[in-house]
Amino acid sequence: MNRKSFLALAVLGIILVAGCVQQGQTSQGVTVVRGAGGQAMLDGKCANEAYVNEISDYVVKGKITNVESKWNSDKTKIFTYTDIYIDEYAKGERFESNKLQIVTPGGCADGICSDVEDQPTFTKGDFVQVRFHKSGDEYVVVCGFNGVSKIP
Repeated sequence: MNRKSFLALAVLGIILVAGCVQQGQTSQGVTVVRGAGGQAMLDGKCANEAYVNEISDYVVKGKITNVESKWNSDKTKIFTYTDIYIDEYAKGERFESNKLQIVTPGGCADGICSDVEDQPTFTKGDFVQVRFHKSGDEYVVVCGFNGVSKIP
């Protein structure tokens, strides 16, 4: 497969995933942020932390309180739901609740695993910094896995 075909498939995958995930503020007061794949691969600037911070509307730090992978309602795709309690807002307006949920494509459910390129991975108990922006009525992690960093 040539590079052009690969990039076209990656973009198509991003569009398909974007349409399958609930976005924005939920009734439980949890802000839902969609993972963004492919951007890190397509934009070399994403390797620069200053650039990632600059293009982000929000930079938050917090503790991962839960990580769970499960099938979507029609059992065609697996998503991972990562809950984060926000301890600090380094950039952006505060949300109604300090609860954030990152929804990324891929994960393991019922013994079946699905890996999706350029997605951040999370571990319960870790402290992380998450950079994301608002796009229309949804929130999206910037630059794929480069938009998330573990805090020691």
